[in-house]
Amino acid sequence: MPETHRFIEPFSENIFHLVKDFSASEDSDDDYFKRYLFFNGLIDNEQGVAKTYVYLEECGDDKKILGFYSIRCSSLIIGSSDNGERIGEPALEIVELAVHKDYQRNGIGTEMMKKIFSTAYTLKEHYLGVKHLVVCAKDSAKTYYEKFGFRVIPGYQNIPRSYDNQACIGMSVRFAFK
Repeated sequence: MPETHRFIEPFSENIFHLVKDFSASEDSDDDYFKRYLFFNGLIDNEQGVAKTYVYLEECGDDKKILGFYSIRCSSLIIGSSDNGERIGEPALEIVELAVHKDYQRNGIGTEMMKKIFSTAYTLKEHYLGVKHLVVCAKDSAKTYYEKFGFRVIPGYQNIPRSYDNQACIGMSVRFAFK
């Protein structure tokens, strides 16, 4: 029997065909995350909008997407100037994070979060001035993110919004400095 391996790698055309079997929702006809992977995963990667990574399981020649996440550069709005300009601090934003419905509550989300935190720290230490990790969380995911130290962004602070995350809860983790 072939050995099973699990690993995270960038989403690419080589594994795009696996999206058809991914479902994070019980309602597979209305699976937002499957649609995101299908319509945005590769395009966002190619256009530099975000980077999507997939958590794969490989057994012999068979591969399956168990989860995925997308991250991008963003900011945490911390206030405004006297003339009304928004003032922000650099952040890495979790755009999407999902685990296949058959593999939820098996540590896959935690493994992906560890990779996201590792990426954020690497960026902060070596490449960019990242001060925060931010996410626009659905209400149902709020307690999940709190387990990793995320807190609801207070009052006047905010995350830049797009059309698809208007109703979410802005949350952030600030990185400690040496």
